This record gives sequence, structure tokens and C-alpha cells, in this order.
Amino acid sequence: MHPSISFRLMTYDNFPGAIALKNQAGWNQVEADWELFLKSSPAGCFVAEYENTVIGTATSVNYSERFSWISMVLVDPRFRGQGIARRLMELAIESVKTRGVVRLDASEMGRPLYEKMGFEVECQVVRMLRQPGPLAAHFSEGIMPVSEEIFATICEKDQPIFGAERRFVLDNFRHREEGNSFYKNSGEILSGYCFSRQGTKAFHIGPLVADDEETARQLLFALLEHHTGETIILDTFVHNPDWLAVLADSGFAAVRNITRMSLGQGVSFGIPAKQFALAGLEFG
Repeated sequence: MHPSISFRLMTYDNFPGAIALKNQAGWNQVEADWELFLKSSPAGCFVAEYENTVIGTATSVNYSERFSWISMVLVDPRFRGQGIARRLMELAIESVKTRGVVRLDASEMGRPLYEKMGFEVECQVVRMLRQPGPLAAHFSEGIMPVSEEIFATICEKDQPIFGAERRFVLDNFRHREEGNSFYKNSGEILSGYCFSRQGTKAFHIGPLVADDEETARQLLFALLEHHTGETIILDTFVHNPDWLAVLADSGFAAVRNITRMSLGQGVSFGIPAKQFALAGLEFG
């Protein structure tokens, strides 16, 4: 590694350099995502610098001391192969190692490094993409925009399904733009909810949580019908072939395979069967 490369905590001043790396990699995050990383984990986000230029990043988010999520491990292609990603990972892991299990979603390129560092496979995730285009006929009943009144109920329902409390993430998502979060009741009982956000390359749907596939389908279409002119992505587990078929029938196609991994003792989190779209590879 070049002796002039340094590592330190990320600051808001590093956002332009971090975003430039993200754009170079073709990722979808926006500045609001970097703000959420740094605001929620100021001691767990790092940069590598060379001649006052950001050449690498790694971030972490902790969920109620149950587990931490590491993401945004980026290195300028000109500096790869020097151990920068490993050092950034070591710093991120050290910052959260006493705060529960360490987890991440690994790309095919990143997985070999994480395996060398002791991460083990939890499950498989797939990124789905829908190109702009009209929707086939559909029927959604009783879908309502998320309000302040229902939000507390959503967070209460979400905690056991996700496996930890993540109110700060959901609250951030719902306040970015109006009309991009919905819920559905079955009678008087909350049966599903969905959040979404705008990215630099595509509109991102997730998390989408529902008690059953039909509720999930209706929530999905409530969002799709407002964004037919945009490229749309979502991340989902591969364990439900019926749901993957719903997505395919709705115009989605698989574009990227992801491996969910964890460091430490194997622990089961949440209820995957009720998670129809994830918050994103960067948030779990």
C-alpha cells in the first residue's frame, strides 16, 4: 500500500468524493443516504484518502445493538489490489464488533474478501429491475399513504419481521418525498406496508413487508402505477418462487445476484417470509 494513503473517520466534507466513487461504480445511492449513514453511525463510517482525495469508503449502520450492517465498501479502481478495502472493512468491523453480529450483502466481486475475513453465507438475494413501461391491468383495494398516525403501528409490526428496530431508517425514507410510502389494513389490522425512495439511476422500492403475497402485490402496484415512466429496482430473497413470478409478470428481471453474509455466531433474524422487498443492499 502506498505510504501516502491514510484512513480516518468520514465527515460531511467527504460527501463529494464519496459520491464520485459511488457514481464511478454505477451505484444508485444519493446524498441523503450518505447523510443517513453518517448521522446514525458517526464513529462507524470511514474514508481512505490519497493526496486529499477520497479513494475509498466504508459505512456501517447499527440496529438496536442486535446487529450492524456494513456497506458502501468502495475503492477507486486505480488503487485496487493494495489492501484498501480490507483495511476499511477492518476499521468498520472494529467500530461495531461489540454491538451485535456484523452483517452485509456481498456482490460477487466482494464476496471472496469477506470470506477471507471470516464472513459466512446466510442466504441469497437478487436485485430485480423494471424498465419504464405501462402496467398490465391490476386491482389494488384499500391502499393508503403512510400517515403520522399509522407510522408507530408500522414500526411496532416491523421490528420482529426485520429482526431489529429500524424506525430511524423508515422515518428517513418516508420524509424524502410525499406519496412514496403506503400501507394496507385487513379489517382493523395492519397487513402490509411499503417504502421507497428516488436514486440517481432508478427508483428503489423497499422495504415491502406484508402478511401474504396478495397484499404484497397490491402494495407493489400502488407504487408502480405512480412510476411507470421510471426505471425501478428492488431487492428480494430468492426463497419464494411465487413472488419472483409476480415480479416477472410485472416486468421485472433479475440483474444481480447477492450473497447475504454474517460474521460471528449464526443467528436467525426476523421473518424472511414476510419481507417481499428489502430496504436495500446498503441497509439490509
